[in-house]
Amino acid sequence: MYTVCLLRANFRAARELADRLLRRAQNARDPALLLSAHYALGQALFYLGDLISSREHLEIAIPLYDPLRDLAFNIVGDGKITCLLIAALTLWALGYPEQALRSANEALALAHATTRPFNIAGTEFFFSRLLQFRREAFEAQKMAEHVMELCVDNGFSLFLAFRDSRSW
Repeated sequence: MYTVCLLRANFRAARELADRLLRRAQNARDPALLLSAHYALGQALFYLGDLISSREHLEIAIPLYDPLRDLAFNIVGDGKITCLLIAALTLWALGYPEQALRSANEALALAHATTRPFNIAGTEFFFSRLLQFRREAFEAQKMAEHVMELCVDNGFSLFLAFRDSRSW
């Protein structure tokens, strides 16, 4: 339900659900649930414009990730990668362009280490947006073209949907 709210841009509802998830994860004292809850809350807060709180939750989530334990997160992507990417966008918006670039580069290195095309496409998609913000047009275009190539080769329609929109 959280993802549905997020994709529909109902960020307040997404935040409420993330808050509930965090309370449950804290009660259960489960690191995997805590990772998911802090990530969800960090992401929702980012889209709501509460950048400082977003950053705080993402910084809590990142070290909680254990790739051997958190297999459920790997269905849609690597938990640490996704946290690092939202953290990069948050850091950029907070005025820390070099920290943002470091976070995105770490995510990119992890994505390439997984050798999973979906992880790579998603990471490069978000990274290309950061490059746009940094006004690195040539690098952003090159990376976006690689994302499109990965999507076409692997049948990923998710990121191709952004190709013709103004959001890429």
